[in-house]
This record gives sequence, structure tokens and C-alpha cells, in this order.
Amino acid sequence: MKDRKEVGAISSSDVGELIGRFERSMIYDCHSFTARFSRSDARRELARRGAAVLGAIAAHLRKAPPSDKFDVRTAWGLLLHQIEISVDPKQSGPQKFKDTEGWISWAERFAGQLEDVH
Repeated sequence: MKDRKEVGAISSSDVGELIGRFERSMIYDCHSFTARFSRSDARRELARRGAAVLGAIAAHLRKAPPSDKFDVRTAWGLLLHQIEISVDPKQSGPQKFKDTEGWISWAERFAGQLEDVH
């Protein structure tokens, strides 16, 4: 049975599916990182959902840290930076895309701030 807990206007199971699709698109789509990243529909949807998916992304990255293989770690950093641009006026995320722990901490902190507001 799927977990139907809502994350914003999207269920947590749907967020989990987007996360999986994003990681698979970074591994299997083609040889070019830029092409893989820019063509990923899951990346676009996660970025569009913005702050509503930060907690789920942080939890996923804590549970299954991305590897350097196929630049998955860089892809997560770039995606989180895209979300940061749209939701964090102070741009308080880490300076390096491969700083996975820094991005996880930022996502948890920012998601927590949003929950405090609601």
C-alpha cells in the first residue's frame, strides 16, 4: 500500500517516484551530464514543486547518499540550488554543488522554517 501522506499538493509516494525518476535519468539517459540534467522531466517537476519537496529530498539523501558515479551528487546539488534560488531570498545554501551534507542541512533547515510558518 502506498503512503499517501500529502506534501504540499503532492503525495509523498509521488515525491518518492519523482526522486527515483530523477536519479535514474541522471544515470541512464545519455553520456552528457548537461543533457541528462536539462532533459529530466522529474528534475523540472521537483524544481517546480520547490519548498514543498525539500523535506522529502533531504530525507531521501540522508537515507541513500548519492554517489559521484554519473555525477548524481552534482545533479542533486544543482537541483537544490535551483530550488534555493526560487525559495530562499538569502541564498543560504552551500557554495559547492557537491556539498551533499550542506545541501541536506539547508533543505532540512529551510523545510523546517516553512513548517513553522504554517
